[in-house]
Amino acid sequence: MPGYNLRDYTQYIDPKPFKGISNYMVEKADKLLDSGEFMFYKTRRDIVLLFEKVSQECSYERTGREVVPPEKMDWQLQGDCTDQSVYLGSLYAAAETVSRVRLVYVGNNDGDRHLLLEVAPHVTDMTLNEFRENLRSAYRKLYDRDVGPMYFEFDEGKPWFVTDPVMSNYVGDVDSLRRSGFVQGDQDSWWWTELDCYKKPSKQRIHDSLDYK
Repeated sequence: MPGYNLRDYTQYIDPKPFKGISNYMVEKADKLLDSGEFMFYKTRRDIVLLFEKVSQECSYERTGREVVPPEKMDWQLQGDCTDQSVYLGSLYAAAETVSRVRLVYVGNNDGDRHLLLEVAPHVTDMTLNEFRENLRSAYRKLYDRDVGPMYFEFDEGKPWFVTDPVMSNYVGDVDSLRRSGFVQGDQDSWWWTELDCYKKPSKQRIHDSLDYK
């Protein structure tokens, strides 16, 4: 990651341009949703659809220290790990079914640095294992696809799922991160090779950006 440092990139997470994102998700997932589904179905829908939107549509391109604004990323669809993580974080922040997002600053033993996103869903009425199975079900229903292990960190009473738009092939995937030396261990016991810090955008700033009453 060129120009990597511990600069607070959460200041660039901006959900305001995406306040209507729910319409996009309903249209994309109309075969998944019906009037009888509960909020956690919408949560799994939002987490999977928004991750796949960025992961599939964006291509990697080094952009240097300047962060591409999320609104521009929505049509440019090119950027480095910072640009894509900030863009995905902005989309998630605009989705009311997603609890929190945070940026994760990591490194490997070769001195490479990387920035990625984690997302904490609203999970209140089911166990974590049940929620993971719901995410798997969303992949099967939306993309006719089976996915592998889903990695997350448990912190502040929430599960934080790895959602790296550059290196993850699906929500919770760390295979490329492991091959690149950023992750050690397996699903039962894993850790970042070098963890610099986590940074979360201000709740108040996100709240104000969306003009919640």
